[in-house]
Amino acid sequence: MLLKYVISYPFSPIFVAKVHHFVAFVLLAFLWIRNRAVNFAHSTSFTLLAVFDLLALLCSLLSVWLTVQKCYIVRVEIGFSTASIVLLTLGSLCTFPIYDENIKNVLHAINIIHGYTIALLGFATWWAYFKTKNTISRLLIRGWGDANDDDQLEEFDFGLEEQ
Repeated sequence: MLLKYVISYPFSPIFVAKVHHFVAFVLLAFLWIRNRAVNFAHSTSFTLLAVFDLLALLCSLLSVWLTVQKCYIVRVEIGFSTASIVLLTLGSLCTFPIYDENIKNVLHAINIIHGYTIALLGFATWWAYFKTKNTISRLLIRGWGDANDDDQLEEFDFGLEEQ
């Protein structure tokens, strides 16, 4: 049932973008672990980079968790995606004060991965704003039945749409 919901059309591009964000984060973690011998720990900028990356990942995980729970609100998705974009941008800005010829290629790779992820999340934000609607599963609302059929999603206004 989970896979059926995640691959449904309006949500699948956002889910794919979030999965790519997770893969990019794994690549970043690999870069951090592989280059720990250079001793990044002394650099406040690199520590901030790691913190911003982890917070951006947390925002994406919360967004995916809400989508998997079949409770999708457009403004919440846009908020999480925008927060991730801001955090990744701040993380990229943290790499500029680091001047070390030994890790120049690693810093370039980190910035390329950040740029790729920012582009993905920008697309997810655009897609959420223009292509999706607020949806919630009837299974989450008491008294609406326990059926697991193809029509379990209902569109709700939540009073968030412009009049």
